[in-house]
Amino acid sequence: MIATLPDRETSSVYVSASSSELPIRQPATPCPDFGIIHMLHRGQEQIPIAHKDAEGKFHDLFTLPAWDAPRIFPEIAPYLMRDSFFTINGFWLPNGRLKSDYSFTTCRGNRGKLLRPYRQRRAEYLQRINAIHVDIDCSDAGINPARAICELMEMQNAGHLPKISVYQKSGRGVWAFWLIRDRQFSDRGQQATRQAVCMAKLLNKTVQKRLSHLGSDPQAMDLTRITRVPGSLNTKSDTNVEYFTRSDACGNIAAYTLDEIMTFFNLSISQKAPSDGKGLVAVPKGLNPRQGAKARWQKEVERFRTLWKHRGVFREGVRAAAVYLHYTFLRQHKKYSDISDQQVKDEMDSLFKCLEKVDGTKVTDASVKGKSRIYSRSDFDRQLKTESDAIPSHEMISQQLKITEVESRLTGWPEFGSVPELSRDNKQAMRRQLLRSWYVDGGEPAPSCRMIAERISRTDIRLKCAHRTISDDINVVMGPVTEPLCNFKANRGESQQSGSGDTAGLQSATIQPARQTERNLGICSMS
Repeated sequence: MIATLPDRETSSVYVSASSSELPIRQPATPCPDFGIIHMLHRGQEQIPIAHKDAEGKFHDLFTLPAWDAPRIFPEIAPYLMRDSFFTINGFWLPNGRLKSDYSFTTCRGNRGKLLRPYRQRRAEYLQRINAIHVDIDCSDAGINPARAICELMEMQNAGHLPKISVYQKSGRGVWAFWLIRDRQFSDRGQQATRQAVCMAKLLNKTVQKRLSHLGSDPQAMDLTRITRVPGSLNTKSDTNVEYFTRSDACGNIAAYTLDEIMTFFNLSISQKAPSDGKGLVAVPKGLNPRQGAKARWQKEVERFRTLWKHRGVFREGVRAAAVYLHYTFLRQHKKYSDISDQQVKDEMDSLFKCLEKVDGTKVTDASVKGKSRIYSRSDFDRQLKTESDAIPSHEMISQQLKITEVESRLTGWPEFGSVPELSRDNKQAMRRQLLRSWYVDGGEPAPSCRMIAERISRTDIRLKCAHRTISDDINVVMGPVTEPLCNFKANRGESQQSGSGDTAGLQSATIQPARQTERNLGICSMS
C-alpha cells in the first residue's frame, strides 16, 4: 500500500537523486534534523529522547511532545549533537513526571522545562506503533553498509521484502523501516492495541530472521527500541547518521497497515480460549497456539498424579488444597484436549477416596484430640464448584501441598520451605531498607508509589504489597510527604528532612550538552 504522508513544516531539505540511489552529499559536522523523526511520529504522542555517555551508558534526557516538536526541536538540537537517540514508536506520558534540565520557549513566549518521565520507555506505556524495523550489524556479516543496502534492494525486487520506506546509515550498520499507518487514520501510526502489539512483535521477528544472513540483530526487535537522531555524530565510527527515503514517481513514500505486511509474509493471528485471559497472540499460519497450553496443563496433571502415587493418601492439612489444585489442573487441561466431563468426574471421585486417614477408619467426633477431622462429601463437592480461572504458581502449589525434598525431585515442584518465609516486621524492614538505598542514599528520582511497589515486587516477590503500604513506608523513611511523590523536583537537588532526622536527597544526573552548531542537515531522497 502506497500512502502519501501529510505535508509538514520542517527544517528538512529533500534532494532529488534520480540518477543515483545513494546520498549525494554528506555533512562535515553533526547537525541534528527533525524531518525523519516527524515522519515517524505523526500522532498525538510523546517522543522519549536519550543520550549515551562516554562509558556507553544510556541516560533519558527528556520527552518531546510530537504535536509541538517542530517548534521546540530547533532549541534543543544543540544538545543532540553526539550519540543521541529517539524512540521509533510513540509513548504515553506516565505519572512519574520530573522536570529535566532542558528549557524551551512555550507557545505563549515563556520559558518552560521539558519533562523527564521516570522509565517511560516501557511496553506498558506504548501508544503508537510507527514502524516495523530491523537493525543490521554489517560487521557481523563481514560486509559494508553500501553492500547491505544493495542486498536489501535486491530482496525487494525479488519479492522477498515489502518496499522499504526509510533507510538509516548509523555509521557501522544499517537500519530499515517500514512505516505503519493506522487502519482508520492514515496520517498517524497504528494505535498500540493488544492485537496490534502482537502483530508488530511477530513482524519484527519475521524480518529479523529473514535478514539474519546480513547480520540482523536479534536483540533489537522490541517495540521500545531507540535509534540514532538524524544528523547526530556516531562517536564510535566518527560519522554522521544519515537517513534517506524511497519514494515512487509521484514522490509518495510507502506506508502500510499491519494487516498488509502480515499478508505479505503469509502470517495471521489466532485467538486463544477466552477464559485464559491472554487474549490474542500472533503466530505464523499452520501453528496452533493451543499446543503450548495443552502441554503445560498436561504436565501439571502428570506431576500431581506422580505425587498422588507417591503419597497414596492426602492427610489433614492438605486435603482441601489437593482437591482444589487437581480440579484446577483437570479443568484447564480439558480446555485444550479431548477429555470428557465424565473422565474428570471419575478421577475426582478416585481422589475423594484418598482423603481419609491412613488406616481407613471413620471419625464420628471431630472434636477428639489427635483424631483427623472428617472431610465430608459435601466439603468435597463444595470445592468442585469453584470456577476461578486463577493459575496457581509453583510456589503456591509447594506451599499448599507441603512438597518435601524427595517429592520435589519426583514432580519438579519446588520444595516447601526452600524459600524462607518472612514475618510482617521483617518484610517492612526490608522494604524500607530498599527505599532508603534507592531514593535516599542512591539519590534516584522518586516515581509514584505504584511504580515503587512494582519495582519492589520485581526485586523480591515476598515483599509484594499495595501502593498505600509504600506510602506509609515513605513517610517513615523520607518524612511526611504533603504532595504526590511524582511532584518532587529531583533536578533541584533539594533534600526533604524527616521527623526522625533522615534526609532524602533526590538528585538527578545531569548530562553535559554538546557544542552548538548552526548548520542544517539535508536528508537525501531515493527515487
